[in-house]
Amino acid sequence: MFAWVPFLFMVIGSACAWNVFVSTSEVAQGQTAGSTSSFFFGSENLNATADLAVDGDPNGDFLSGSCFSSDIGDTNPVWYVDLGANMEIYSVKIFNRGDCCADRLRDITIDVVENNPLSGNPGNVVNCGSIGDPGGVGLNGTIEIVCPFQTFQFTSHYEKYFQIEYPQGQYIRIMKTGDELLNFCEVEVKAATGIFYKHKSKRNRKGDRNDLVPQGFHEYQPSQDENLQGVPVPLPYSNVNHVDEGVTDTDESAETSTDDQ
Repeated sequence: MFAWVPFLFMVIGSACAWNVFVSTSEVAQGQTAGSTSSFFFGSENLNATADLAVDGDPNGDFLSGSCFSSDIGDTNPVWYVDLGANMEIYSVKIFNRGDCCADRLRDITIDVVENNPLSGNPGNVVNCGSIGDPGGVGLNGTIEIVCPFQTFQFTSHYEKYFQIEYPQGQYIRIMKTGDELLNFCEVEVKAATGIFYKHKSKRNRKGDRNDLVPQGFHEYQPSQDENLQGVPVPLPYSNVNHVDEGVTDTDESAETSTDDQ
């Protein structure tokens, strides 16, 4: 669905954070989902199955039939969605219930997983973030967990470049610790699909101006895409090994935000 996208930007002798603008696309809606269990509400003939959390309907009323819940007695319940292809994951947004039980959205970890989480061989697992206790997400509230990215640096033709990579995987796993119900009404997953950043230029030794937008990438235009996300990237000068035409692992950063409606 999406090819791997390298994220590159150029550093020009500044120790401050630069805003990189990442384009995103929602990729979970309508995809195959699964769980360790689902709750069946017999009096309403309602089965709160995993697919209801990616049906595109964030209605927080459980009886509306659009919320997922694990079953009673399921210890350390797991929900997952199969995105259909390996992707770089920018964020995971979870919609809480609106009728009751808001405090159930706690003690949760969100992971980007290579293989089916319930297959017995999940492969590479990268943590995107977590929701603690208390979770702090109110009725009809949402929380968006922005995954941490890794920062790499290499040098080419005496210029320093940085590359950022988001966690890659085909599956998103949401797992709860304990025997309390895992319960939410919608999950949105944003994949990172491109990079945009402000045009920069400088004069070379001969006095000519060099274009510092790397070939194949796009210049940032404020009105071009409402889904662009500004990402502040710290420059890790103190713990970087400078190499020519190579890539060196440096550090990582994360951003988490809560939006209670």
